[in-house]
Amino acid sequence: MVVNSGNSVYVIIPVHNRKLITLRCMENLRETKVLSWAKVVVVDDGSTDGTAEAILQKFPDATILRGDGNLWWTGAIVKGMKFALEQGAKYIFWLNDDCIPSAGTMHHLFEYSHLMNCISVAISRTRGGAAYGGVVKNPWGLKLVNIEGKSVVWCDTMQGNCVCLPVEIVNQIGLPNALDCPHARGDSEYGLRSSAAGWKIALLPDAECWNEDNLKEEQRSWLLSNIRLKAIWGSFFYKGGYLYYRSEWHVLLKYWGWRGVLMFFYQYLKAAGIILIRILIPYRVRLALFGGRSRIFQIESKLS
Repeated sequence: MVVNSGNSVYVIIPVHNRKLITLRCMENLRETKVLSWAKVVVVDDGSTDGTAEAILQKFPDATILRGDGNLWWTGAIVKGMKFALEQGAKYIFWLNDDCIPSAGTMHHLFEYSHLMNCISVAISRTRGGAAYGGVVKNPWGLKLVNIEGKSVVWCDTMQGNCVCLPVEIVNQIGLPNALDCPHARGDSEYGLRSSAAGWKIALLPDAECWNEDNLKEEQRSWLLSNIRLKAIWGSFFYKGGYLYYRSEWHVLLKYWGWRGVLMFFYQYLKAAGIILIRILIPYRVRLALFGGRSRIFQIESKLS
C-alpha cells in the first residue's frame, strides 16, 4: 500500500554540535528520497560548530529551530513537535542524527502507522553488535524485545532513534515530558503513556537503521572500563545522562509503584557496591571474574 503523505509528515531531528554526523543524516534522507515526501525540522540546541548554517547551505528547504543548549533530547523533540503541529502535521517522526535508516525504512514506518493507526518503530543496529528499538514492560523494569524474528512485534514502549507516530496520540495524551525526563526516559516514558492510553506500538522487522554506538560513561561497564569512580556517582545527577535521578524517580514511581521505589534505590546500592569492588579488587582479577560475562564490556572491546 502506497500512501500519499500530502506534505503532512514531519521529521524532527534534535542536534547539538555534531555537524558532520547531522549532515550525513540529512544526506541519507535525500538519498533515500525521504525529502520528497516529508518535511524536515532540525532542532539545533545551541550548537557552536556551525551545524545550522551548514544544513541551510546544503538543504535550504529544511526548517531550523534553535535552542539555547538546555533543551536536551526531549525538549528538542517537544519544540519540533509543537512546530509540526502548528503546520498541520498528521504524522511525526523522531529521528536521531546518528541514525541512518536503510532505503525504504521510513516510508515503511509511515505506511504502517497510517494503516494500523499505531506507533511504528525501526530496529536500530550498531557495529558493536547492539540491536534495539522495541521494549516490553515487566514487573521489575523494561526489557528489549527479541528482534530476530520476521514478524511485527507489539511492544509496551520504544527507544526514540527512529519512530513514526500519528498526531492523534499527541491530541490525546499531550507531548513528551521534557520537565521530568529532559533526556533519557523521554522516549520510553512517552511510549508507556501511549500504551496506557490504549495505543499500540509496533517494532517492524524489515525497518532497519544503523546507529553510532555512542556509549556514554553510565552505559559502559562500571566494573571493567576505565570510567572514573567519581563519574559513576555523578551519572545520577547529570541531566543529559541515562540515570538522571529525576527521570528515574518519575518514571519508576509512576509506572511501577512500590516496585519502582525499590528499583530506584537499588541503582544507588549497586553503584556503591561496584565502587567498593573496584577499590578492593585489582583489575586483572575483575577481568577474569566478569570479563566473559559482561556483554557491554565485549561491545566496548570491539570498539576500542
